Amino acid sequence: MSKPVICKTKNNYKKLFGDDGTLYPEIKDLKAIEENSFIFDNRTNLGDYEWFKLENFSTKEFATKEIKEKTTGADYDLATSSDAAGIEYIFELSDEVLFFQKVTRNAFIKKRSFITLGENFEKKENIYLFQINAYPDAIYDRTKDVLYFRKLFSITKIFTGINEIYRAATDTEVQSFLAEKTFSLVDGFSAEKVKIPNRKKIALVQDTFSKMSQQEKKGMFDYIKDYYPNLKLEKGKAQISNEEDLKNILYGLEERFYTTLISKEKRIANSITSAGAKKTKRKSKNSKVQNENEEN
Repeated sequence: MSKPVICKTKNNYKKLFGDDGTLYPEIKDLKAIEENSFIFDNRTNLGDYEWFKLENFSTKEFATKEIKEKTTGADYDLATSSDAAGIEYIFELSDEVLFFQKVTRNAFIKKRSFITLGENFEKKENIYLFQINAYPDAIYDRTKDVLYFRKLFSITKIFTGINEIYRAATDTEVQSFLAEKTFSLVDGFSAEKVKIPNRKKIALVQDTFSKMSQQEKKGMFDYIKDYYPNLKLEKGKAQISNEEDLKNILYGLEERFYTTLISKEKRIANSITSAGAKKTKRKSKNSKVQNENEEN
């Protein structure tokens, strides 16, 4: 069955060609992907062959036209060479599954002259190519209304606005968070000094923290200090003097600190997967709290 390959340009959709096979032969079916997928959580670090997923995707504001409307190859005009420069992404179209791959300018390769090796040798002159990856950037399962992907930044140019699911807190939100009466800013620390990694964490935990009672906040600070001794508590307030203090407070609010059962070693989880996303919870295996560094 032909599976047409469609390209999205800046202003339109065009059909590149009708594919008699598949662009991504490594993917035999979606069963393995479905079994190794997690509800998206930016605290989760994926392992090999694991995917994030977003359910009820067609109802999202950032779902694209081809997801919200079922089409066939006959609905698209054929692309021409003049469309090449404007291609933003391509997708393989079928009734049940759509495979997406972004197209960047770096993906294009210009060859002055080369020889193709097929049934016959053939010389080609002055041609542009772009590479099809082994795996797509995103897979949409129309039968279950689920989008699978591995890297959020790889699909932000396909699904405009999807980066909102992992956003950094705004200046107003940071100021509001730090203005909580259970915090005390010292040594000149202020909202303006909060960098992107901590802003992203604030966006995740601000609602949870605001709903805590004063007693729960006190218990949380005691829990954090047990793992981060540098935290200074004065009259029930946690002092924040730098980004490191803030980072560890945010780790605590995410409940990343834990102690191993047998060795009683204090550690920090560098990846968290909700039990609701999958029936596992991965934690770092060999990182002590004092030495933990996180890029995110």
